[in-house]
Amino acid sequence: MKYLKIFLLSLVVLIGVCVTYGAVVYAQGGCTDPNDILGIDCGQATGLTAEDPRILTVRIINFALTFLGIIGVCIVLYAGFKWMTAGGNDDQVGEAKKMLISAVIGLIIIMVSYAVTSYIIWALCDTTGSCGPTF
Repeated sequence: MKYLKIFLLSLVVLIGVCVTYGAVVYAQGGCTDPNDILGIDCGQATGLTAEDPRILTVRIINFALTFLGIIGVCIVLYAGFKWMTAGGNDDQVGEAKKMLISAVIGLIIIMVSYAVTSYIIWALCDTTGSCGPTF
């Protein structure tokens, strides 16, 4: 419990520092294109890409859900290994069953969230028609 409190406190401090610390921004004029609603063309001089921020957000969400899915599969494999090496010990088998059930439920939640986010993003892109051919 003590380590959890220390971890949560350090996480809050880290997030607070990241959110509140800001470098000075020297904004330059000259971005006057009225068709560039998101200001993507204005960032070219700074070395930023011209990729749509919505597509970048989709990629981040897909990466996060894929990473969680890989972790879930690893937990299922570990639970199966633990069950197979229990050697008939009922306590270890019961613990492995609980871990396996929890991992499968987690994988189902991850797959449903992936499907829901994919559908929402597809529907938004289809409705607005602004995600382009790369999506």
